Amino acid sequence: MGDPRGDDYMEGYYELTPEEQQLEDDITEQMAKQGLTHNDFEGEVPFGAFVDLKR
Repeated sequence: MGDPRGDDYMEGYYELTPEEQQLEDDITEQMAKQGLTHNDFEGEVPFGAFVDLKR
């Protein structure tokens, strides 16, 4: 069984700042609560769709 976050989830992950990594983790966690993965989207996951960016 593959990674529940999607096959290419970690691609480029370590190139992000700590804040960007946390945002990605938050987005992934919120998507998982709805039964979604990064692979469910064509291209990028829309920012703001799963976490409030105004925090």
